[in-house]
Amino acid sequence: MLIAEKIALLRLYAEKGRPYLDMTPDVQPTSFLVDLFLRGNISFKEKKVQVINRDTNSPFLDEPIKLLLSEGVWGAGPHDMRRAIKLLNAFTGQFNQREIYKHYVNEGILRDETIKHPKLYFNQEDFQQKLISDIKKTTLGVDMPDVADYFVLRMLKMGHLLKRYFSKPEIKEIKGLLKMDHNKIGIEGNMTDLIQSIIKELRRRNKIHSGGLSHIG
Repeated sequence: MLIAEKIALLRLYAEKGRPYLDMTPDVQPTSFLVDLFLRGNISFKEKKVQVINRDTNSPFLDEPIKLLLSEGVWGAGPHDMRRAIKLLNAFTGQFNQREIYKHYVNEGILRDETIKHPKLYFNQEDFQQKLISDIKKTTLGVDMPDVADYFVLRMLKMGHLLKRYFSKPEIKEIKGLLKMDHNKIGIEGNMTDLIQSIIKELRRRNKIHSGGLSHIG
C-alpha cells in the first residue's frame, strides 16, 4: 500500500465521513512525492524535484507524474518543493473524488453516502486500527523503521492525529523516533533532504493558510 493510500484512509474521520480538520490538505499531495522517490520515479538533488522514470506501475501515481512533467506556468521542471506541492495540489480535488477513495469505494472498503456534501464511511469498522497495527510493527521497537511508515507517522503527527490512533506511551516512543538522527535509523541522505524539505514547505504553507499562526509540529 502506498504512503498516499495510508494517509488518505487515516485522515478520514470514520464517525463523520469526512477528513479531520487538523490534517492540512497539503499533506496528501506531498505523500505522492515520497512514494515516487521510493519507487525511483523522481530524484531530489540540489533541492529540486525531477522526474527520472515515468513508469510508476501504480494507477495512483500516473497523474502526479504527469503533473510534475507538465509545463504549466513554471516550465517542465525540475521544480523546487514549493512548486511541486502546488502542482500536486491540482490532483486532490474534492476529497471523495480522488482516485484513491474511488478505488476503495469500488473495493467495498468504503461506502459513499454523498448527497449534498462528500461523506465516506468504512464498511469495515476496524480497518483503520488494522492499518495502524501494521504500522506499529514496522516502526516501533525496531532498530531500522520502515521509511514509508516512518513518513506516515510524521504526517500523522503534523496533522495532530497521533492521539487518535496511539496510546500515550506509544506517542512518546513515536516522538522520540521522529527526533532521532536519520542516519541512525537507516534513512539515507537524499531521502532525508526530501523529508526535511517537505516539512519545511508544509510549515511555511500552513503558516500562510492559518493567517500566521502555524500549529504544525
